Amino acid sequence: MNVFKRAALAAALSVVASTTFAQAANPAQVALLRWYPSTGSQALVPVTNALGIAFDGEHVWVTSISANTVTKIRAADGAVMGSYPTGGLPTQVAFDGANVWVTNQSAKTVSKIRASDGALQGTYATGAAPTGIAYDGTYLWIANYYGASVSKIRASNGTLAGTYPVGANPLSVAFDGTCVWVANSGSATVSRLSAATGATIGTYSVGGANGVAFDGSNVWAVGGSTATRLRASDGVVLGTTPVGNGAYTVAFDGAYVWTANGTDHTVTKILASTGAVVGTFVPPGSGPNYLAFDGANMWATVGTGAAKL
Repeated sequence: MNVFKRAALAAALSVVASTTFAQAANPAQVALLRWYPSTGSQALVPVTNALGIAFDGEHVWVTSISANTVTKIRAADGAVMGSYPTGGLPTQVAFDGANVWVTNQSAKTVSKIRASDGALQGTYATGAAPTGIAYDGTYLWIANYYGASVSKIRASNGTLAGTYPVGANPLSVAFDGTCVWVANSGSATVSRLSAATGATIGTYSVGGANGVAFDGSNVWAVGGSTATRLRASDGVVLGTTPVGNGAYTVAFDGAYVWTANGTDHTVTKILASTGAVVGTFVPPGSGPNYLAFDGANMWATVGTGAAKL
């Protein structure tokens, strides 16, 4: 995220291969997402002040922090299928197999939107300044940036199942099939919580902790100009990889880990098995901000829309 967008976001905060989704949710698959390497080609779908992004098996969903909407884009050809209202300052997106969930920072809520037609299914309270969000097969886990906590919400009805303490200024959440991992940007740590109970299993220091993702075996945390690889079973640091400056978010495509480096306006591609950098890409426009993989290509949000890499 570029300096201007960081400042705008801070100001707003201060004011307040496709998956067969009809089958039963498999937590390991939910954690892994999809499985093919990206091609590196580019296309841009316009969305004003685009920030968060997620893939639902056919479409990518992109939030606009100025319009307070989420836009549905067909991944195959970039066609815009519709834009739907959210709460104030929509930030990140998660998909539960039927619905899209959007965190609304200034509203302190999360919106549940039916993926098939964009109909609002409910709006539910979270903690202060909800940002990152992840689905574990039954519950949504939401990072509360100003609450130093995560909220656990039942996907079926929006019921709050618990709120659990983590480190300072949590920004991102990932699920590994058993545990929930939270990137705490203010303390440069990653918290590991039991998905069943919310109890903290461990807290691990990393070089930077703006974003977090699971690659099927290990957890990656990014921040500053570093990507740190932690063993998911016990949190042991396995290595670090230098990436671009301002690494803000991270995503996995089945073989490679990608980081969005907002200060450098680049995306770094890392071989997950070794931590070696295999490519650097420059998406169009400002940013990049958040990343999502659609089964064939990586998408990055930039200031003017969603770029298909």
